[in-house]
Amino acid sequence: MGGGGGRDSYDVKIADLYDKMQRSASETEVKQFQTELAGYLGSLLTGYNDRDTDAVNDHLKDISDCLAEDLESTLELRFGGSVAKHTYVDGLSDVDALVLIDNSELEGKTPAQVKSYFHNKLSAYFKDVEVTEGRLAITMKFKDAEIQILPALRDGDHYKIPNSEGEHWARIRPRKFSELLTKVNRDSGNKVVPTIKLAKAIIANLPERRQIKGYHAEALGIEAFKNYNGSSNLPEMLTHYFKESSRRVLSPLRDKTGQSIHVDEYLGAENSFERRLVSDSFSLAARRMEFASAQRILSDWQTLFAEL
Repeated sequence: MGGGGGRDSYDVKIADLYDKMQRSASETEVKQFQTELAGYLGSLLTGYNDRDTDAVNDHLKDISDCLAEDLESTLELRFGGSVAKHTYVDGLSDVDALVLIDNSELEGKTPAQVKSYFHNKLSAYFKDVEVTEGRLAITMKFKDAEIQILPALRDGDHYKIPNSEGEHWARIRPRKFSELLTKVNRDSGNKVVPTIKLAKAIIANLPERRQIKGYHAEALGIEAFKNYNGSSNLPEMLTHYFKESSRRVLSPLRDKTGQSIHVDEYLGAENSFERRLVSDSFSLAARRMEFASAQRILSDWQTLFAEL
């Protein structure tokens, strides 16, 4: 009897030791995978951050000189869009330049008249650049950058830009959005901006009908993280972004700058077919991330960024 009990006790101790060894090996594998994944995402961010803004600044100087050539006052150009907010990613970002019109003969003109002036001047000056006139802005496609020129009238502490129809001037508060993004980013350990950059890179690889605009992606980031109290781990934050955004994208999101009523008018009404397409893709992306992390498969993460 006694001998049998001793043998049972011995077997239990061996089993416990084996379990501990298994757990230790598993924990080591998890940590190794997490390190590899963090390194991979970090290398992507380094590539996004290395974007050559000097070339864009050179283009902006030439644009400013061109537009101000026949005007008595010098026009001021300011970065807007994702460059100003540090969320730029090739393929799904805006490089906007606000052209501040202050005490010039363009004051008092309609948005259409100002855009026409810009288009004619820029087309004549930049003969090898595609220059197109849209409802709100002039788009210039250089070999190394695409820049949107957005006319803006100074109005006290605010600016006026063409409204969503491009017919009248609308008062906006461009700093409000940047301030909101800065606060949410700071409250989450400065990890929200990198998360948005990575999210944009994934979105850019989706079929065109399942993509969203860069400004919309940033606005969803603010909504997803404004009350966030989870981990500051980038893979987990990226998964959270797509989970939350798959739900929030189904409803119109109000534009906090005042430029338009909603940032996502292009997707139509609540629960529209276009919104459901985007929502399904975002939900699938989140599930793929969860599976890849649970199974510790780095290549599944890489396919999200079209790296394989």
